[in-house]
Amino acid sequence: MKTVLVTGAKGFVGSNIVKRLEIAGYKVIKTARSPLDDGIVCDLSTISFNELSDKVPELDIIVHTACNIPRRVSDDTETLYNQNITMDKVIAELSLRRGVPSIYISSCGLYGTSLYSLNENSKLDTTTHYLKAKHEGEILFKRTGLSTILRISSPYGIGMSGSVVISNFIKQALSTKKILVWGDGQRAQNFIHVDDIAACVELSMSKKIFQTFNVTADYSCTMTELAITIKKQVVGCALEYVDVVKGGESHNFLYNNEKAYTALGWFPKRYLHAALIEIINELENRNRNKNLNLNEFN
Repeated sequence: MKTVLVTGAKGFVGSNIVKRLEIAGYKVIKTARSPLDDGIVCDLSTISFNELSDKVPELDIIVHTACNIPRRVSDDTETLYNQNITMDKVIAELSLRRGVPSIYISSCGLYGTSLYSLNENSKLDTTTHYLKAKHEGEILFKRTGLSTILRISSPYGIGMSGSVVISNFIKQALSTKKILVWGDGQRAQNFIHVDDIAACVELSMSKKIFQTFNVTADYSCTMTELAITIKKQVVGCALEYVDVVKGGESHNFLYNNEKAYTALGWFPKRYLHAALIEIINELENRNRNKNLNLNEFN
């Protein structure tokens, strides 16, 4: 049985990776900053290499998901950068010194926006503290010669943060029967189901191809398309556009994921419309059975 260290194990992406790997028969060592039923409670931005290494006597592979994600512009600070890059340094060092492969969860946010399809060689945007840390983290892990880097787009699924747009639209639909769409609704976003991310991690662990891969859906969805899909599943729900500006929004996210298909044999299997129906039905059932607080998407 192979032993896998998963950092950020209580996070949305990390917890779903843990679940998949445990089902697949791996021994999973989990780290998180808050209490775990079993695992290592620590702050990776302050722990020393020796302290962490002592806590993980057996290790075959590392999946590094832990990072601080800015929820608001004001969260994107130099402190956040320092914390994230410190975490990346200690985990990259653990991979290198132990001689074990690692999987580094990065972000397609590094590409910025474009009218063209973006592949792994496209120009990167490091204009924020968060993106600068992600880029430098990628460099750290590449230098180990033992790392697969997965750039994920916008993850979603049961358990996702209540602050992301899918959660926000569903909360509005279920609680107020009205979805507010800001702008003209033409801004597009690429949503990748967390199950597909976890599947790609498992494949990457077996393939051990130490390159960078886009882990994205095959298409991007406009805010209007997203809102209409949710609206159709909630009886009596309506749409309302707010602050529509002439000329509209042209931000689009077009990603090429062919490399992951060719090298890893991975492709997304969870499609947005069907998954949204599943999420809404699940939340409505919880609401009926347990008087769900709609701010809790887990």
